[in-house]
Amino acid sequence: MKRTASEELVLAVLYDFKDQDPEDTATINSMVTEAKTAIDSHAKDALLQKNIRVDALFHSLIDFAINDRGKHYVAYAILAYKEVEDPCAFLVQLAEAWLAYLIYPVKASGNIKKGIPSTRQTPHIQETAQLIQSAERGNQKAFRSLLRLRQGDRCPITGAYGLDALGDLVPQEGSQSATIACHILPFSLNDFKEGSSKTFVTSGYSFLSHNIDLLLQNGAVVTWGMIGAWGSLDVEKLAEPKINGPSNGLLLRADIDPMFSNFKLWFEKTDEPDTYVLAKPEKLKTQYAGKVVTFVNEHSERIDLPDPQLLELHAAFSRVFHVSGAGECIEAYWRDMDEIRVLASNGSTNLDFLLMAPVTR
Repeated sequence: MKRTASEELVLAVLYDFKDQDPEDTATINSMVTEAKTAIDSHAKDALLQKNIRVDALFHSLIDFAINDRGKHYVAYAILAYKEVEDPCAFLVQLAEAWLAYLIYPVKASGNIKKGIPSTRQTPHIQETAQLIQSAERGNQKAFRSLLRLRQGDRCPITGAYGLDALGDLVPQEGSQSATIACHILPFSLNDFKEGSSKTFVTSGYSFLSHNIDLLLQNGAVVTWGMIGAWGSLDVEKLAEPKINGPSNGLLLRADIDPMFSNFKLWFEKTDEPDTYVLAKPEKLKTQYAGKVVTFVNEHSERIDLPDPQLLELHAAFSRVFHVSGAGECIEAYWRDMDEIRVLASNGSTNLDFLLMAPVTR
């Protein structure tokens, strides 16, 4: 007997994936083809929030997953439509779950405004070990100091030196600008701690999949479970204290940081180690698209370079936001939030979206 589509069923399907054995490439490709056919057959004209096409969202999630495991995850969830009475209703609810628990939290976490720090001298070399320990305890000043040391106080994209760089570091022809220490995957997503809630996230799947009420009350658990499955990421990489490690950070010029943090500028990997090409959405105008960037440690002691897997996951999210239209829709919601005190007289304010999404800015 086929079941009725529901949020409980959708979340159970998303979490049941953990029990699936890895499939070979041929099987995954077959599942992906079947899933795409199902999307085009049952959800071709379906919309989320009146602007996001369900088929475009699912196609982008499949196409831009960083490996076969991520594609398998999306296809597995989509093919659960066979178990329900109304395939279209199920696929719409599944897309809503991806939007509410993955797409929106990641996009919103990257949009938190950052202040420009006051200037201070570059730390002494002998402080490096203490800085690493301090950064891992959540000290954002220490996190910034490590990035400054690793990058020689320069933005790797523009080449500009920070305003707080020591004078002898800046050549006569060099420029100085305000810089921001940013996280590759947003710091604000991390609301679990290593050894406590993190265990709940990484090993609580079986428990949660049979306790849907608890699952619904713990959005962070759902979000990190989906990041782990779709991004093939061991979430312990970003459990405290590691989310504040230099492998999850970049020192960027202040005007570049919003583009990167809002997933409008990303690094495409190349065949060379730690070397990337900058990419952007078609509509964004910037002189840095196509620029080749190679990360090196400018410090005499070891400081981890940006983690290639985290940069790849950031790039995957960026592509999904752009191609699916979800990023533009969410930004329109934020503009509505900025104007919510006086609702648009032409009726363009999307109240359904305003009520659905949490206020995180």
